[in-house]
Amino acid sequence: MKKIEFNKKIKKIKKKFPNFNLTKAKYPNRLYVNEINKVWWNTGKTHELSEKAFEKALKEFFPDEKIIIRKKLKNSKYWSISPDFLINLKDATAFDSETKKEKEIKGIIFEYDGEKHFNSAQHMHSDKIKMQEIYRLEYRRIRIPFYFQLTKDLSKFIFNGLMYHFTGKTFWKEERWRNAVKKIYRNPFNGQQINDKDFGEIPLILSPGMHATEYYPKAFIDEGLERFIKDFNWKSKRPYKNLHNHPDATFPESAKHQIIKALELYINDTNSGKGGEPDELILPSKKSAYGKKLNEIYHNILNEINEDFLKEVFFCRKKYDDFYSELQIPSIS
Repeated sequence: MKKIEFNKKIKKIKKKFPNFNLTKAKYPNRLYVNEINKVWWNTGKTHELSEKAFEKALKEFFPDEKIIIRKKLKNSKYWSISPDFLINLKDATAFDSETKKEKEIKGIIFEYDGEKHFNSAQHMHSDKIKMQEIYRLEYRRIRIPFYFQLTKDLSKFIFNGLMYHFTGKTFWKEERWRNAVKKIYRNPFNGQQINDKDFGEIPLILSPGMHATEYYPKAFIDEGLERFIKDFNWKSKRPYKNLHNHPDATFPESAKHQIIKALELYINDTNSGKGGEPDELILPSKKSAYGKKLNEIYHNILNEINEDFLKEVFFCRKKYDDFYSELQIPSIS
């Protein structure tokens, strides 16, 4: 009888929540040799930010500008530097934090930084060279790390804060953000297209952070950990109107809490330390200075976690049976 009830429940869940991981629900105690349990929600690439998806966002936030995709930079002394996205801007100015002076520039470059930009010494070395050359050619660059998502706060940070810091111009508008979200993301529970009434009712956007990738902080080299930590603590020094700093030119506090929560869920989904303590699989070693620093950041934020920030985003490692009672699955044992 219990098995019949269980199968009926599973059938209903499958119909209403096609993204739900029913295999995990059927076999909740099954272990994996790589020590990490699978996620509860099979959201896939169509539900998160990627290089291709970010192109859609740029078209929304820069409706009047031409976006040049992977075209070789002219007059470069290197064999080939082809930025992911380049936008020429009129009257753009960069700010030198040392001299406190502005300098005219040609435009802005956006590049999506995948996992290799955190775990490959070769990629990180080429990044330094490219950055110097981009500056010499009178452009500035904004990096979009692979663990970013297009939350409201991170969107403001990118298109207001970073854009003003690097170009003296702002481009964030709520309507543009909503349109970008609709084109990039899908309802994480049923996979359907997002509509206006979904905003504010359910967590729509995948949380910034690591969810299913094997490239979590443990896999980063020291330079990658340093980059990750610097991103966490980034703050613009460029004056803004009558304010000391631009209001969105600080890495969002909400994103910090969301990223750390995603890491905690990842750690919780490791197998009871059979191959070592669970956090040793996800977090870096404390033997290096940057590893120690990231561990401190992780535990400090967890101790003061803001639950309101966590309600704004979707975590694919959460079951959400507290959100949808239908997901309360009966035992067949």
